[in-house]
Amino acid sequence: MGLFNWIFDSDLLQQILFLKFLLNISQLHLFNKTLRSQSLKRPNRFLIQWTWEERILSAFLPNSRRLQELRLPGRIIYLMKEEKSPERKTFYTAVAVDRDSHPIMLHTHCTNEVALV
Repeated sequence: MGLFNWIFDSDLLQQILFLKFLLNISQLHLFNKTLRSQSLKRPNRFLIQWTWEERILSAFLPNSRRLQELRLPGRIIYLMKEEKSPERKTFYTAVAVDRDSHPIMLHTHCTNEVALV
């Protein structure tokens, strides 16, 4: 078996691509400054309530069907403050949720930017 076959028959190529991804992901800035908080409940498909400095606030959930098992009360969520707009009902958007100490993206409108990395 030649060197060419060995590289493509092994996991080396996948490892190289993964390392390239890790190096590029640090340059990816999908969101402005995010807040880290704890989720309380989900009153409807597009709304999640969370706590901040002993206040209960609401945030928009951009993709209501995304990873439903992760949107349980008590989970750590990441939120992005949005610009004021008369069309918005909330000042924040939920962008990610923690699972096993790793953030998982909820804001699926940014997947094209991730795919370009």
